[in-house]
Amino acid sequence: MKKRIVPLVLSAAMLVSLATSCTNTAENTPSPSQSATPTPSASTGVEDGYIPAPYTVSSEDELTSKFLEPVFYENEDGPTIGVTLLGVIVQDGKYFRDLDNDQELDDFEDWRLDDQTRAEAMAAALTDEQLTHQVANNGSYSAKSTKTEDVVDENGEPVWTKLYPTSGGFGGGGKSEEEEDPDATNIEYLNSEGFRTLVIRNNPETEVAVWFNNGLEQYSEYDAITNGEVAVPFFTFTNPISHGLPNSEGVAAASLGAGNADAVLEDAQYDREVMWAKGVDGLYGPQIDLATDPRWSRNNSTYGEREDMSAEIASNLVIGYQNGDQGMVEGSVLVTVKHFPGDGAAYNGFESHGQTGRYRIYSTENSLADYQLKSFIAAFEAGAAGVMPGYSQPIIDERIAPQSITYNGETYVSRSNWEGTLMLWADENEDGENDNYVKLSMTDQMYQDTILDAADIPENDDQWPVMGSDETSYSLIQLLQNEDGSEIAYDDPMWEDLLNQLTYEDMSRLCAVGLRMTVSLESIGKPETLDHNGPSGVTQKYSAGANGYANQTNDPDKDQTGTCYPCNGILAATMNDQLVQEVGELIGEDAMWAGYAGFYGSGLNIHRTPYAGRVFEYYSEDGILTGLIDTYETIGIQSKGVYVYNKHFALNDQELQRQGLGTWCNEQAMREIYLRAFELPIVNADAKCVMTAFNRIGAVWSGACSELLTDWLRGEAGMTGFAVTDMYEGDYMSKPHEVLAGNDIPDNFPGTTGTGVDTASSGDLGFEFAAYGPDGSTPNAQVARALRESSHRILYTVLHSRGMDGIGANTRIVTVTPWWQTALNVTQIALAVLSVVAVVLLVADMVPSKKKKSNQ
Repeated sequence: MKKRIVPLVLSAAMLVSLATSCTNTAENTPSPSQSATPTPSASTGVEDGYIPAPYTVSSEDELTSKFLEPVFYENEDGPTIGVTLLGVIVQDGKYFRDLDNDQELDDFEDWRLDDQTRAEAMAAALTDEQLTHQVANNGSYSAKSTKTEDVVDENGEPVWTKLYPTSGGFGGGGKSEEEEDPDATNIEYLNSEGFRTLVIRNNPETEVAVWFNNGLEQYSEYDAITNGEVAVPFFTFTNPISHGLPNSEGVAAASLGAGNADAVLEDAQYDREVMWAKGVDGLYGPQIDLATDPRWSRNNSTYGEREDMSAEIASNLVIGYQNGDQGMVEGSVLVTVKHFPGDGAAYNGFESHGQTGRYRIYSTENSLADYQLKSFIAAFEAGAAGVMPGYSQPIIDERIAPQSITYNGETYVSRSNWEGTLMLWADENEDGENDNYVKLSMTDQMYQDTILDAADIPENDDQWPVMGSDETSYSLIQLLQNEDGSEIAYDDPMWEDLLNQLTYEDMSRLCAVGLRMTVSLESIGKPETLDHNGPSGVTQKYSAGANGYANQTNDPDKDQTGTCYPCNGILAATMNDQLVQEVGELIGEDAMWAGYAGFYGSGLNIHRTPYAGRVFEYYSEDGILTGLIDTYETIGIQSKGVYVYNKHFALNDQELQRQGLGTWCNEQAMREIYLRAFELPIVNADAKCVMTAFNRIGAVWSGACSELLTDWLRGEAGMTGFAVTDMYEGDYMSKPHEVLAGNDIPDNFPGTTGTGVDTASSGDLGFEFAAYGPDGSTPNAQVARALRESSHRILYTVLHSRGMDGIGANTRIVTVTPWWQTALNVTQIALAVLSVVAVVLLVADMVPSKKKKSNQ
């Protein structure tokens, strides 16, 4: 009993089929379950009234004990309807399914009304949870087997546990046979998920398909009656490749050979009848991207590179599948053309489903409108009811525009205009010289962008975060996991409570100091942590950190140093990811023994010249190789609880005059080469942190570039940890500007005096932020919120590292000044006082002598 009623997804294309209620069933559908109680059948005469459900069931066990044979009612001038557990309303000599079981004809049940009226009425009748489930599908849910003999018992009747998996699963079948409970049905899974739109990933025999779909409807009716809700029928999609439709390239070749796509229409009409018989409601296809790159792995699913032929094929496929060019009508299989607006191959021929093919490059200025879109326009004109957007992101994007030379009106070498932009094709001037080279002149806007001043600080909006709250008293370690052992997520409300406990001074202290460390916060039990400067290994003594295993165990070799490993260029040259991961594990092990929680490495900048001063820290000239090798080193290091700061982010590819250097690059090169090196370890190894660079990205210091640190690093790449600056240079770096952009701590001691953390005053530990506090001279709530988010990232990262080793819920962090430090401080003060007294006495002694000489 496959009912042609589309689940409500608040989409006009899918709601159209609410106007029909046809059914499909195999000729040898099993007899009704003996455990169910059939009610009397309707008489042949059509009289207004109510026909009770043909069956009743009292439990899920009874429901799934056997499939129920649907009872059909044929309307002479309307659809045939079928039911198992629902009643039928008879009005004006017509049959209507009682979807809400109230024995009254509602607008959404009346197939004589227009689609819009029915859809609006059904939307009003569904619960919020039901509505939510109509705008999503479960991804994959298929019959456990495609063959009839595998899903029936000895009497040839279908068995629920043989037909339905207990979970969704790409390709169908859900869990493996080893994981599957042999006595389980899909009821628990369907109850927990609540979806009514399913993607069928296999192509079962017709009889199996009908049982599969009719059983889903049987469950839908039972679920609605049990919960007192409207019965929302299931809507099942398939993919062209899953359903065994003709090969796309073969269809295109045949059409080209014939000079037209007429045969495609006939073939699509036949395929529609097959899908209709099996109970398939919709098709995730056809795929009408164009084959723009021979290296693309999905060329075989396209209709070639000819946009005119692809457009003709697309039009005929839509008309054939949807039973005409009027969109969804009776007998339609809903078409979802993909991947809009012509996703096709990503750069280098990569597939856009994965990270390697995230960015889409359009070959010419108007190629999208003149080439890729033509097939989609033809499909829409033919009435295509649905569209699936692509996966990749367009390469033309203003997100990282400020670093581009063209951003300030400069000319850049272009492949579309070699002769106009590259000096090799320029004519010599009257002096016989070639002067067609790019000259960068600092515009007024570029000059303003280089200066970080008060004008770059957003105005105070007075939206202050909660600070210094005493409503909770969490310590940091309490946010590691719940009582059941599950991890407390970054966005868990408990984090908001803990952050509310922090004062403005706490956040300022945490974000003002970071020279190979993070400072302690006694109020929440956060210890001070140490970082080691990589990337070639731990080269300091094992006794460096107080909570290192060497000190904790009083290792006799604690005054020895760790291992210095081969430079990154040699590691990359091995092309051996397993070996590189082992190196990472050894570095992490050394860091554990030496008491480090973080590691300033590895170096991910790109080899631009062999003469660069820090080439040995970087892997290669290839962004992909760099990112892949570092992925495995990062996995190794972080497996020991040591978070990695990959550096120097970004475009820091020379050491000469790196302070203040402006690096110019177009967006395509940035994404494909320089950012890719950082992206791969973040995506594939959850690399926690980065160290930003000295250089400017275009005209803006990298540590204050929100497009880089917030939009790309957190928004696109998805990094969850924090960012530290390179060695802090106060001449053009600015702590308020950096936290606003997403750079969380500076690589320096407090202030500009170089004082140590232990001896610095509380005011000195963040005086750069003091003016922006609630009681400061220029209070600014946006700075406070930025400090809060930076504090969140720092605390979350430290909490999930070995920096918290030995910390428990009852641990207190206190600052202890040893007796010798106090004695040394007193001695220094005494010597300073004596020195001042001595100078005063010396000056006093010299003044009378000068007077005597003057009298003489």
